[in-house]
Amino acid sequence: NEDVLSHGCIGFGAKTIDNWVSSLSVLLSDIEQRIEMGENGRKVIVDNYSINVVAPKLAKTLMKIAKV
Repeated sequence: NEDVLSHGCIGFGAKTIDNWVSSLSVLLSDIEQRIEMGENGRKVIVDNYSINVVAPKLAKTLMKIAKV
């Protein structure tokens, strides 16, 4: 997802077969990059998409709808 990838170095966003092959080759050969991208990806998800972040936004939206 481009929205998630826009948060930093967490993935390659491969769109073609050649992109996939190149991206997977990099990950297979570079353990440090795999670890860094995994840690960065987890941080993005926890900071932006975890239940602690999403639930208050959902509750606020539902409260607005209920008052309409």
